[in-house]
Amino acid sequence: MSYEARETLYRVIGAIYRYVEGFTVLDYPRSSSRRSIDIVAKFKSGRLALIKVADDIENLSKNDVEDLKKVASIIGSGALIVSDRAGGSELASGVVYEKHGVKVINVKSLERSLSGRERIYVYQSGDTLKARVRGSLMREIRVRRGLSLGAVASHVKVSRRTIYEYERGSIEPGVDKAERLAELFGEEIFMPVDFLEPLKPESPSGRPLDCDVDAEALIAEKLRSSGYRVAHVKRTAADLVGLGPGSGMIIVVRHGRESLDTMVNKAVNSIKMSRLSNTENYVVVDSSESRRALEREGVESVEIREFLRIAEEKKRDLRL
Repeated sequence: MSYEARETLYRVIGAIYRYVEGFTVLDYPRSSSRRSIDIVAKFKSGRLALIKVADDIENLSKNDVEDLKKVASIIGSGALIVSDRAGGSELASGVVYEKHGVKVINVKSLERSLSGRERIYVYQSGDTLKARVRGSLMREIRVRRGLSLGAVASHVKVSRRTIYEYERGSIEPGVDKAERLAELFGEEIFMPVDFLEPLKPESPSGRPLDCDVDAEALIAEKLRSSGYRVAHVKRTAADLVGLGPGSGMIIVVRHGRESLDTMVNKAVNSIKMSRLSNTENYVVVDSSESRRALEREGVESVEIREFLRIAEEKKRDLRL
């Protein structure tokens, strides 16, 4: 991890510390440039968030962000990138940006929002900064004050039709128009951006997963047949994540090329993630020798055939 990224990580920890029930810092993979999740945080509000810390969001690959999204959508958490820069330029405070479909804010905005000192109303949509209007409230205030659509349109410098669409919620104003609306109606007509909003699970595609080893493919197919949504990830402390009726699952699968130290590190980090996310955790190995080696390091594991038996039992339970 670069000096800048490490400093940002410490500042993020400082920003969230008073507002969480618990958090953990992940260090798998060892290289932060290949890691999609740096912090797992359970907030006092009950929200869970997976956080990626970056010194500059332009240094994040699409694969980094995709794995973050996959895990968050499966375990029902928010996904957030915290960074102070984009392409060397400072990110503005009071704005929620976007990187490959994941919300991005700077450290100052994170701390001020969590503390209640600031609400964030501006968000990035494509190349435009916008605000989301509470249309019914805007119309209520406008009517109460005796303002016509034309009078509001004249002040905002848009058409009457545009004001009407703002009130219907069918279009959203850019920052310059939002500022003019705020002059008339105040900030209360805007909806704060929920940067900790849980990601929704994607609809199952039915396509085979792009797994690294046969064991992963076998486990994934078994879970799918048991009613689980399953995703394969490469850049965090898991190989597979699954969502079944009422429960989530984080699975580490032993790869033949992995050293014992690497496997132990991945397993320990996955366990930390499961504890905070209240998900089941399984470390799956291909032999009794591997299982005994991990046990000597304090890591419990199951062999593939045992895990498949567990998955089959879950499938039978669903049928009852």
